[in-house]
Amino acid sequence: MSKRDPYMLSSEEAKKQAREQELVSNGIICPKRNLSIGGRCYVCDALAKIFQTTTKGSPKWKLAAKKAAKAAYFLNVVFPENPEKVVLMQIGKDAGNVIIHNNEKDKWLDIAHPKAGKGREMEITKTIGGDNYPKYSISPMLEHADWDIPEEALNNLYNLDEENLIKIIQEGTVDIYKVSKMKADETMSFRICPPWRNGKLGDKNRRIMTAVFRHWGGVTQEEVDGKEMLDLSVPEEIEESGLVTSDESNIIQEDKEFSMPELQERPKTRRRCFGKEDLYDSEDQMCIECPDRKECVSEIRRSMR
Repeated sequence: MSKRDPYMLSSEEAKKQAREQELVSNGIICPKRNLSIGGRCYVCDALAKIFQTTTKGSPKWKLAAKKAAKAAYFLNVVFPENPEKVVLMQIGKDAGNVIIHNNEKDKWLDIAHPKAGKGREMEITKTIGGDNYPKYSISPMLEHADWDIPEEALNNLYNLDEENLIKIIQEGTVDIYKVSKMKADETMSFRICPPWRNGKLGDKNRRIMTAVFRHWGGVTQEEVDGKEMLDLSVPEEIEESGLVTSDESNIIQEDKEFSMPELQERPKTRRRCFGKEDLYDSEDQMCIECPDRKECVSEIRRSMR
């Protein structure tokens, strides 16, 4: 057997790198929380035991919360500057829940009406809270829109059935617009399209968006499938000192003193989003301009190994 040329690239390494990038950008679909799959999720099973047996706020509980399945909503929208083109938009759980909550209260029921004078434009604003996390507020315009959603758009709505959305996410066949691309303090206007149809006569679908649950926090497909044990080991120095001080925080407080050299070398402050792949977005302007970007990406890669 001939000796492998060390300068030849490795296809296996390329596959590993591609998989790492997929994990950062797409997350891992949860078979338990997504009803169209209806399968067992070994990660959810393991996390349930952690939540039942550990104190809320403890390092292990926080690690489990980081790996738990999280929802994002997907909807068909059009933008005022190009109303003929349908865009598949992804918004966070909080923004999606605001829409559902107001519909439950018999409010905002006209936000997906396609006709001028009957439907309304929506506005979403991105701000940065005191905890350095992005926050999104969403609401309809007070006045009705003065333009129709064109027939061209209405005839090309994406099928938002959960099963089809999961396929889109996994295969990367559609350019999904994520509101995380917005800059801080930016406000964006758009129209929500009416419920999609599946080409079936008498389709009674009345929903305008669908939630998809995904695992982040370095969770792998093998862990979800039960082929590998879920890694819930907390670094000893964190377990003993309780450095993590909130569910979504990796901040090292400025007034803390550490005896361990490796901890003293770390920066004393970090953004709360540091090292969290479910918040990192390579196309997000905040991530692009962040001074900790390279170190953040390295931390994400390290956590997934």
